[in-house]
Amino acid sequence: MQSPINRAWQEWIGHPETGEVPLPSPSLGLAAKLALDGGLLWAMSKTTPQSSSPQDLASADRDLDRSLRFFEDMGWIDSPSEFHRKPPRLKQPDFTRAWRGTLRYEHMRFASGYAPHDDDPLREEWMSNKKNLTAHAWVLRHRNGAHPWIVCLHGYGMGSVWTDLAAFRAEYLHRQLGMNVINYVAPLHGMRANAGAHGGEFFDGPPSSPVHGNAQAIWDLRRILGWIRSHGPTRIGVHGISLGGSTAALLANYDADLDCVIAGIPAIRIDELFRHHTKKEHQPSDDFWERLGRLQSVISPLSQPSAVDRERLFIYAGVVDRLVPARLPNDLWNHWGEPEMLWYHGSHVTSTMDTSVKSFLDRAFVATQLATRSH
Repeated sequence: MQSPINRAWQEWIGHPETGEVPLPSPSLGLAAKLALDGGLLWAMSKTTPQSSSPQDLASADRDLDRSLRFFEDMGWIDSPSEFHRKPPRLKQPDFTRAWRGTLRYEHMRFASGYAPHDDDPLREEWMSNKKNLTAHAWVLRHRNGAHPWIVCLHGYGMGSVWTDLAAFRAEYLHRQLGMNVINYVAPLHGMRANAGAHGGEFFDGPPSSPVHGNAQAIWDLRRILGWIRSHGPTRIGVHGISLGGSTAALLANYDADLDCVIAGIPAIRIDELFRHHTKKEHQPSDDFWERLGRLQSVISPLSQPSAVDRERLFIYAGVVDRLVPARLPNDLWNHWGEPEMLWYHGSHVTSTMDTSVKSFLDRAFVATQLATRSH
């Protein structure tokens, strides 16, 4: 039987009522990590403001209704794979050499080519963002012989060469483990965002914005993976964090040849995240959430089985993560047939700094033969 202190701690950290997620003991260190997540939530609230006005809620409800009816008429809710069209081959992206401090990298660009269906209610608005029509990535590649590739997918609000290469330890992966590294910039982030948006457009738009954001990411990534393979057989892994963790998990549904897929603190149900973080006074009806879940099911990794074998799937999540509730990565773990998983004693913000996460990643790279050198 739990003590009142432990019960209060469990409620504060939002720990799920399941024995599959370890409950950490209260400590000042974990409380400090929770506070860091609180600061990030506050910052995010400034770029994705919530509106409680009846007019805005009514507008969102109308947009949702139009998009959901269109998706249902197209048959995509029942068959998400039909929504994710196979993209054309990426023949020759543009590369420009650049520097991040003392690290030389290549800036990769190509025309995305993604567009919502001709009759999609969001098509005109989506295509009006000209910056988002060009895909970007930061690339570190070896010039001598064949090397495995790791494709890194950042989280919400990232997409800068400074944050992305550091968060994924790109220099370490490249120089110490011998990998070629691609840090892909997600739609509506970084150089693909309008001035000052910093990814805010991804969430602070019509209900179908995250749907097309994820769909475009999968489209771009399938083109990048095809480009890598066009240069000869090689091993390829994908590692995503937060929003990128969900994208990595979704990509596993559509590419059976990936050698390693790592979903870090995966935000696998965006509708659930919206509901979890929306203040009570801003909450729309239960029916709204149910319809939003149906619309966004086409980008949920849980809507289809993974095409990648369980032995090549990995998940890590924080036991005191205030941004991604523990039930979401736990749901992915169950959906994937209980692959190797790490519950680290940290929060969302501290994932990239956690030593147990770094060790977990290194073991995954070795186990899937992505690491060609000893660290």
